[in-house]
Amino acid sequence: MPTLVHNPVSALPELELAPANAIPASLAGTTVVLLDNSKHNAGELLQRVRNAVDAEVPGITWQVERKAGAFRPVSEEISQRIRDRADLVITGNGDCGCASWSSGDTAKFEKEGIPVVLLVTTPFVALAHHLTRSAGVADARIVEVPHPVGGLTSEALDERVDAVKDTVIKLLAG
Repeated sequence: MPTLVHNPVSALPELELAPANAIPASLAGTTVVLLDNSKHNAGELLQRVRNAVDAEVPGITWQVERKAGAFRPVSEEISQRIRDRADLVITGNGDCGCASWSSGDTAKFEKEGIPVVLLVTTPFVALAHHLTRSAGVADARIVEVPHPVGGLTSEALDERVDAVKDTVIKLLAG
């Protein structure tokens, strides 16, 4: 019996794509949820990005949610809490196969009207764009983080944040 293999980055059929949701014009008073996918250093990366954003964009209320595992979709319980309180989500780190699940989480929240910024390491950026588009979201906000993130020292993690903080702030502050 032949084996059928699908190329995850093959050409997409023409789809009706929804634009990514607009980020609020002012972030003062907004609630941003950091969705930690539980991959090693993902939460630490998100917290450091938060600190960089806080230094430039005041008035944000931050909440943190952590998935049970990087290789699964966000649970319905966490999804509901995010729907109940988030104006915006920052998630990631797409650093391996978890990029697929983080991309799916991104598309889910975008389709529910919550804007998302997705942090993905270099080798998985094209895959993340492909997956979010194939899930029906045009122009997802995917920020390329130098690879890897998992297993890094504190100093190397600071370098990753330095490489992306301006892009994240620009996406958030317009």
